[in-house]
Amino acid sequence: MNKHLPVLIALLGFGLVGCSKNESNVLNLLCKDDGNASEWNVVINKISNSITFYDRIYEDNFSIDSTSISAERVKTYAGNTTYYESITYYPQSKRLARSTTEVPIVENHPRLRSPETYSTSSTCQIN
Repeated sequence: MNKHLPVLIALLGFGLVGCSKNESNVLNLLCKDDGNASEWNVVINKISNSITFYDRIYEDNFSIDSTSISAERVKTYAGNTTYYESITYYPQSKRLARSTTEVPIVENHPRLRSPETYSTSSTCQIN
């Protein structure tokens, strides 16, 4: 028996464990909205503490507990609207919930007279 074989097996085992751990730190999902045909790629990255949905990155208040993974973001556009957005993934049921509240920050907003909230839910599968 080659004297280097135990070392090689140990390194191989360590590499496999390391790869498995890294794969579980990044979760790639394909989510389909309930009630319509829209599909979205969602990436949950436990290393960077972020959730990427569409072209948006949610990093604020990133949290993982026994039932969900969630994050938020706040953005102001066109100097007249602030968007408060949250996204939550429920691994047990493979469900994704998104919520956006638009808040007008000027009195003469072209579209909004008061805050409006939109919510969407999706069913996801691991990509």
